[in-house]
Amino acid sequence: MILFNKFMKIFIVLLLFVGLGFSNQLTAEAAPVMWGKTELKLGQIGKVTILKETKLVKMENGTLKDVRKLTKGEEFRVYSYKSEHSGLYGVGGGSFIQKDTSKVKYETPSKSKLALLEQQTTSQSNATKVMWGKTELKKGQIGKVTILGDTRLVKLENGSLSTVRNLKKGEEFRVYTYKSEQGGLYGVGGGSYIQKSTKVKYETPSKSKLAQLEALSAKEMKVHFIDVGQGDSILIQSPNGKSMLIDGGGKSKGDTVVKFIESQGITKLDYVVATHPDADHIGGLIKVLESNIKIGTFMDSGKVHTSNTYKDMLTLIRNKNINFKIPTKGEKITFDNLNLQVLNVGTTNSNNNDASIVLKLAYNNISFLLTGDADTGKESEIMSKYNVKSTILKAGHHGSDTSSSEAFLKAVKPEVTILSYGKNNQYGHPHKAVVDRLNLYKSSIYHTLSGTITVKTNGTSYSVSQ
Repeated sequence: MILFNKFMKIFIVLLLFVGLGFSNQLTAEAAPVMWGKTELKLGQIGKVTILKETKLVKMENGTLKDVRKLTKGEEFRVYSYKSEHSGLYGVGGGSFIQKDTSKVKYETPSKSKLALLEQQTTSQSNATKVMWGKTELKKGQIGKVTILGDTRLVKLENGSLSTVRNLKKGEEFRVYTYKSEQGGLYGVGGGSYIQKSTKVKYETPSKSKLAQLEALSAKEMKVHFIDVGQGDSILIQSPNGKSMLIDGGGKSKGDTVVKFIESQGITKLDYVVATHPDADHIGGLIKVLESNIKIGTFMDSGKVHTSNTYKDMLTLIRNKNINFKIPTKGEKITFDNLNLQVLNVGTTNSNNNDASIVLKLAYNNISFLLTGDADTGKESEIMSKYNVKSTILKAGHHGSDTSSSEAFLKAVKPEVTILSYGKNNQYGHPHKAVVDRLNLYKSSIYHTLSGTITVKTNGTSYSVSQ
């Protein structure tokens, strides 16, 4: 609070009162499913190659609208198929390519490739099956027992062993638990055990197999890109129930943000982050601060602004005695068991956008780069100091061409890009140049214009829904 009071004094002078039983998470990425040299992505059902000039389109109110021209040789992953308009191949981000055999070539991977892909997407954790030789490892399994000679399957009741049945040489059992009593008991499920002896052989899978198995029971994280019109608001729910709100959209969207947070069953936000003091980022935070939602720590860029909205925000933080923090560049924030690092913050920047708090959030193999409104100059500075490669990118400045430079996108290599903006906004966001660059790098584009976007991940794979 000392830091907060010092900060408030500076502000007043300038204004003149104006987030199985194994604790470590998976660190090795699941093997990709390859289609030739192309890696199949979550949900992909095929590939389209452009044979002649045609168009990338959007479907609005049953009518097709052009996004851009497509040229011969371009390739797209196909995630869905719609029968209307003589067939539309969904290529992500709400965009489609119309079925026309003279202009496009559609291909489906082989059955074996599709089977592998299905394994990744249909299991509880969207991970491939973990095989131990010909044996499939199951959730919670820590080993395997093979019977070498006649012995017993037993129950443990009141400290005594009672026989369930006799076991014969060659039988195999998955092992789920181990008890040290009675000379050692291998738990094989259903409350049954096999006693440790020379008549049984116990084996443990390799570390890599155990790591893959652990992924099957990994908890899920959710990142919601809330539809707040022309603005930004991101809600993160960590695997173990921690939560963070980054920005709150404009003032008129405050109730929308509060209702969405409450709809997720959240009564406390461990962190609230105001990336920079522009009204379309902090306006909605006023309602959040006024609500009954508890706030652990409020992080601010430290960029002082002269608006009443900014003054009201700081006053509420002070009056509610909320812990206030201005992070530093490179700082790692403790947030559940996730890796969260501050890549940019600017108390001295003359430009609000350049003062944006930029965060990189990683849950094992899946990462998010959340850029606020940082422009291309700041992007260059960030990628010269940090590894910015990320799975999901929240494009800077609502898709403005002042952000998302070609060099930056090349370094980030986003599989998915989120564009947060309002319908018919006066700035023309997102700018065509940015959309074209994202398409060049084959990043699947999602727009909050079509509603709130939710990314779910267990740290190994992810899904995007809207």
